[in-house]
Amino acid sequence: MLLRRMAGLPAGRQGQSIMELIVGLGVTTIIVSASAITIAAVLRSDIQAKRLQVATNLTRELSDNTRAFAAADWRNIYDLIHGSGNRYSFDTSASPFTASSSSETIEVEGVTYNRYFYVENANRTLCGEGVITTDGTTACPQIGATGVADDPSTQKLTIVATWPGTETGVRLVEYVSRSRNAITRQTDWSGGSGQESFPSSGVNTQFASSTGISFTGTPGSLKVVLP
Repeated sequence: MLLRRMAGLPAGRQGQSIMELIVGLGVTTIIVSASAITIAAVLRSDIQAKRLQVATNLTRELSDNTRAFAAADWRNIYDLIHGSGNRYSFDTSASPFTASSSSETIEVEGVTYNRYFYVENANRTLCGEGVITTDGTTACPQIGATGVADDPSTQKLTIVATWPGTETGVRLVEYVSRSRNAITRQTDWSGGSGQESFPSSGVNTQFASSTGISFTGTPGSLKVVLP
């Protein structure tokens, strides 16, 4: 008999008790399911937050390394191939460490992170001595004039760390500037006049026509202190 007629309850009361039991089980199932969904969401959120923190720490570490790399020799950074398609990491096994033209993988608590940085020129208003701008370069007759020029003493660094399941990861954008004075001495003027624009695209043997330098006369040198 059904639970021995529900422990002797009257037939009407027995049917009511069965319905109460079914409803109670249904409510319990709903509560347990909702709790499981909530707990799973919280766990996923905690995992993502932890991975985000690890990636953030990895970008900060790489940022410190790039700054040290630039401080040791400005051309370490300036001479790298520019653009977002040129990814770099560091080989820190040797001292001083060197830049490697590829990203690096780092495993932390079973998760593999991909880390790299790339370099871009930094443009400034006032033909190179104003504020940093995202505008493209324009014709610039001289420093301080109206226009936009690349500042060879400032570089834009973008440092990225990603992990499986995310496309963007953590992206840190910062600017690094040459902070120490540098001195260059030029004795070869055989390129002649013609270096009228500033800054130049690279080291050469030319000079601006306005300087009036006579490269066929008495040999000499020009000492330039770079800021």
